[in-house]
Amino acid sequence: MDFTYNYFFVIFKFFHEDSRQWHIKHAFEKINGTGFKCKICGQIKKHVRNHYLKHFPEHHECHLCRRTYTRKDNLNSHLKRDHFQSIMEIVQGMFMQPLNTSLILQKQ
Repeated sequence: MDFTYNYFFVIFKFFHEDSRQWHIKHAFEKINGTGFKCKICGQIKKHVRNHYLKHFPEHHECHLCRRTYTRKDNLNSHLKRDHFQSIMEIVQGMFMQPLNTSLILQKQ
């Protein structure tokens, strides 16, 4: 394990959140036919993105209850399962205003 590389990687992570592809490209060394060697822990993996998330997990927060999830699909499942009714009420309030019949009757 290369301490200098790990230190650089962590610092870069904090300043460049949107550059995951750069991290993945530089954090793994391609091994002929067997996968990729992680420069952080030395493990050889076939699925680079999954292993990358073990070192730098993502955090997806529910804006309604503040629960956090490491995977976006789990957050989406939580929203559908636990907050579907709340979300529908918000959407209806934004796009489906009650019809004001008094204005319609006045124009006729």
